[in-house]
Amino acid sequence: MRESARDRLSEDVRLLGNVVGDVLREQAGDDLFRTVEDLRTRCIALRNEWSDEGYRELVERTSCLPPATAFSVIRAFNLFFQVVNIAEENHRLRVVRQRDLEDGSIRPGSAHEAVLGLAREGVSAEQVRALLEGISVEFVFTAHPTESRRRTTLMHLGRISRLVASLDDAYVTPARRAEIAEWLREAATALWQSDEVRLTRPTPLDEVYNNLYFFQQSLFETVPRVYRELGTALRAAYPEVEWDVPSFLRFGTWMGGDRDGNPNVTPEITVRTARLQKGVALRHYIAQLDALRRMLSMSERLVGVSDQFWESLREDERALPEAAASLLGRNSNEPYRRKVGLMIQKLRNTLAAMERMQPPQPGVTYVGVGELLRDVDVVAESLRGHKGGRLAAGRLADFRRSVAVFGFHLAKIDVRQHSDRHRAAVAEVFATAGVCLEYASLPETERLALLRHELISPRPVISTTHAYSPETAETLAVFEAIRTVQAEIGPEALDTYLISFTRSAADVLEVQFLAKEAGLLSPRDGWSRLQVTPLFESIEDLRASGEIVGALLDDSVYRPNVRAHDEHQEVMIGYSDSNKDGGFFTSNWELYQAQRDLARTCQTRGVTLRLFHGRGGAIGRGGGPTNQAILGQPRGTVHGGMKLTEQGEVIFTRYGNPSVAQRYLDQVTNAVLRATLNPSELADRGHVEAEWEQAAHDLSETALRTYRGLVYETPEFAHYFREATPVSEIRELPIASRPASRQAGLEIESLRAIPWVFSWMQSRHTLPGWYGLGSALETYAAGDADKFARLREMYEQWPFFRSTLDNAQMILSKADIHVAGIYAGLVSNPAVAEAIWPRLRAEYERTCEWVVRVTGLGQLLDNTPVLQRSIRLRNPYVDPLSYIQVALLRRLREMPDGDGHDAERQALLHTVFLSINGIAAGLQNTG
Repeated sequence: MRESARDRLSEDVRLLGNVVGDVLREQAGDDLFRTVEDLRTRCIALRNEWSDEGYRELVERTSCLPPATAFSVIRAFNLFFQVVNIAEENHRLRVVRQRDLEDGSIRPGSAHEAVLGLAREGVSAEQVRALLEGISVEFVFTAHPTESRRRTTLMHLGRISRLVASLDDAYVTPARRAEIAEWLREAATALWQSDEVRLTRPTPLDEVYNNLYFFQQSLFETVPRVYRELGTALRAAYPEVEWDVPSFLRFGTWMGGDRDGNPNVTPEITVRTARLQKGVALRHYIAQLDALRRMLSMSERLVGVSDQFWESLREDERALPEAAASLLGRNSNEPYRRKVGLMIQKLRNTLAAMERMQPPQPGVTYVGVGELLRDVDVVAESLRGHKGGRLAAGRLADFRRSVAVFGFHLAKIDVRQHSDRHRAAVAEVFATAGVCLEYASLPETERLALLRHELISPRPVISTTHAYSPETAETLAVFEAIRTVQAEIGPEALDTYLISFTRSAADVLEVQFLAKEAGLLSPRDGWSRLQVTPLFESIEDLRASGEIVGALLDDSVYRPNVRAHDEHQEVMIGYSDSNKDGGFFTSNWELYQAQRDLARTCQTRGVTLRLFHGRGGAIGRGGGPTNQAILGQPRGTVHGGMKLTEQGEVIFTRYGNPSVAQRYLDQVTNAVLRATLNPSELADRGHVEAEWEQAAHDLSETALRTYRGLVYETPEFAHYFREATPVSEIRELPIASRPASRQAGLEIESLRAIPWVFSWMQSRHTLPGWYGLGSALETYAAGDADKFARLREMYEQWPFFRSTLDNAQMILSKADIHVAGIYAGLVSNPAVAEAIWPRLRAEYERTCEWVVRVTGLGQLLDNTPVLQRSIRLRNPYVDPLSYIQVALLRRLREMPDGDGHDAERQALLHTVFLSINGIAAGLQNTG
């Protein structure tokens, strides 16, 4: 980083620090400000030079804070982290702009760089075009409970972000800068006086509304720019070719559709979500067309229009005579304004029909998004035919891109449910119909035979009059809801059903049977409007995934469903549960092998595989840089396209700021192009030495033994986890509509992966992101120079191994063994603490040592100095929150039970929630 650029960041942080200080003194008084400064300087001093005495003084200082003071101190650090995060984000964008301005070179990691690289490597324009036409990259937003910010907070932070960005204006005068600083104080004051944490748990629809924020504030603006820049890059690399870039980047959502373990997501919620999303899309198009209508002021007295345009305009005027008369009176010589005005009226009528739940009316409403696209094309062709090519290629082209990407559905809804629910429903349906009284207890082969028979039978099995159990009735109603959404909005609104914890081919055929009964597919007749996607999550299931998918593709009853979807098979792999099941390295290795096996399984059967990656934000849940993860995938696993979950706090980080969103989507496009077409990249990923794979296998075996030996085979571990982390308090956080566990209780097996990772992150152990790796590296290479050299070679030449160790570096740097030690002090039984804490500390130190040795670095993150510096600067500011959180947890847990303490307990719990928010903001990771 250039020194001047770093100085600019320091200036911004200094300004924002002063703003926060001013607001603290004004709102909470000088005493609080002095307390915050005292804790901050103590933690910095302890970081610079560790001492047991300083540590004890800090523990005592934070333990003695009155509850009200602790509450305000936490809020002060939270406010600081929120504004500093914005400053760092703005600075990253500033550096990118500076590079563009100074040397005019192509931005590293951009789609433009990837396209020029393809051209240099001899990849033809036809190959690039074929890839873009055949591939789909879909970003699926999920409501996983790791985003603890309210939409109100997002709104205030958005304003601060825009103000900070405005400081970079070349014409900012001192007076203007002072004005901006005052506006920043105003926004910071609004944040200070607003609740940071939700007081009640959000409903599924609240989560939907939160998700819509990112489309309205960022993606509508960003997506057309991404495609425009890609088109520019393609024309620069292949100037002899006319480019019409297909809309291969798309968006999906689980909000309103994911009901696995969440009884609050009902069939009615799914339908309402689809309608809400359609409403947002239609209102956006109306606003955009209104702006276009004002711009398209061409007079027919000066330029002509095409015959097709006139025909289309006359047709609309006949269907909408009142609107036509009004427009003719205002714009008699401006045919484009009249046409666009009628398009607006049709969109308004479409919106009104949806809100009244009336069927579309041809000519008066748009029956489907294809009709709107045809109208846009008629306008564009007429403009191009009459010297208006620039007009057609500008805002009108951006509008068309938005319609092509977002349609009338905005984001495709995926439905997800646990395989156990389907089996129970099928068993009850079969028993009621007299097909089979004990279906659930049948062997796999017999269940498959029965399902095949019923799938090709024309007779219905589900009774329309029988009163099924509430669980079965709800399961059946989901498929009716899917039919409703498809009928009202179109198949593109909801066409995928995910089966979590898929363990057999029968799990998939059960969903097919329920879909067939609802009229969503017919193996007998070879058509399907619903793609059934198995989700493999545990280590055991990942290992069996290739065999299960192979059995399905060889099944004569299942295969018509694949043919109906253009010989594409989607398979989802879960990063979170596999990590919780097998630990960091084993999870990564098993995911790698499962992808490779699935690709081979599909390729040998002439089927295109599309992998759906269930990645979280934290390293323990598959997090890390998305572009590097794509480049680290096994060769042949990206060609069929891919889906990626965007979970929790990651959504705000990647999509909250339009410029950041554009950069992120640009980087993903770069990685997809390189991973699928670049000969050098393909050679690197295709060249995997057998010795490397054997080494990874050996590492995985040791890592798995080490991890499971601690987590699942040490009796004291569950006790340690419950008391040395805030998992019990996180379960009570009102940040998601979904329960923290699939079942009641805190058993590790039933606990969801998100609170598992969230808890270890808060307590600064970060265990899911590294535990077992150090033992694996040491056991493999200690005392063996050849094996150590092999590990160094793997890091330097194998993208998978390099990405895995680099992610471990990052999460090890965010851990803190001293701070984790004070959380260990929360464990009430000294024998339990002694059985676990020394093992954790030793493995952490071992892992740090071996990761540094294998990577050849002097210290963790020496190869990413910007991130290294950011973490080092942040840690002393996170530390006070950790010390305070431990003190609060101790008070909370020592509080006697009884009604007389309810108010005090709730106040303490609320303060703990605030500390969780602050630590998450400081570490820039939750779960």
